[in-house]
Amino acid sequence: MDSVFVFGLFADSPGKTTFSIGLLHEMREWGISVAPLKGRASHSFWHHYNAFERCLGEGRLYSRDVVKLRDAADCDEVFEVLNPIDALVSPLDPKLYLEEGRMRNLYLDRGNLFNNFVLERYTHVKGGEVVNRFLVRRDSRQLIDEGIIDTVLEGADEVIEVDSLSEWSEVYNRSSAVSIVNCVSYLGNMYDFLVAESFTDIIYPAPDYEHVAVIGVAPGSAVHYDPVRLKRAVELQSGGGQARAMDVVHFLEPEKVHELPALNDEERMNPTKVAQAYSEAIEWVLNKL
Repeated sequence: MDSVFVFGLFADSPGKTTFSIGLLHEMREWGISVAPLKGRASHSFWHHYNAFERCLGEGRLYSRDVVKLRDAADCDEVFEVLNPIDALVSPLDPKLYLEEGRMRNLYLDRGNLFNNFVLERYTHVKGGEVVNRFLVRRDSRQLIDEGIIDTVLEGADEVIEVDSLSEWSEVYNRSSAVSIVNCVSYLGNMYDFLVAESFTDIIYPAPDYEHVAVIGVAPGSAVHYDPVRLKRAVELQSGGGQARAMDVVHFLEPEKVHELPALNDEERMNPTKVAQAYSEAIEWVLNKL
């Protein structure tokens, strides 16, 4: 199975999902059999509550972006298969620190990502059935009401509780690649292409499939890179794992750079309008397939 890989040149709001929406729409218009892949994602209970409310109503957990991507691709695969790993995080609650007289610790603890971690889902397909395995921070009830967590876990086939960052890292390192490779293999039986979108600005080699085009996206720009050279640069930088865009792209000469116009909210939500606005960059990708 071949793929197009879209990553963020910046970690925060680079515009890669909007670009992927336009690309998926146009690939479908060209008659290409394509599915999106949001291998890993996370969202905030507080800042992305609108999206989380939908998950809560279904007793599930999946990325808000994968909903838009699936609609653009016009495919009907289960969200969890298109988004094999998804995490839920939440800001710390100042009330607890006030009650315990530990307000200074609030600012220290805020810098530790694990303190904001609530739970994470790992999905794979076995015998045609979708299996959801959840990793839950044992004291996450301090961040979110226990009833809300229990509702999300209604669809869990397995629940693992962890107490520390090292325990979480052990499960992640053991399970993440397995989940993504499994779901990619499943999708590969039904689709010819994937549009794989990175988690923030992280670049990683393709598991069991090849990137035929790679695009780094930032507000106003789509930067096209040679997939082989980018993969080699990531391997050299990381020793075979993954790397941040800022640590890799300065070693590479872009194949092409396209300008991306600013879009309003209504335009960003319309795959046809995104494809039209980004037509030059998207056609460059399509001509490489």
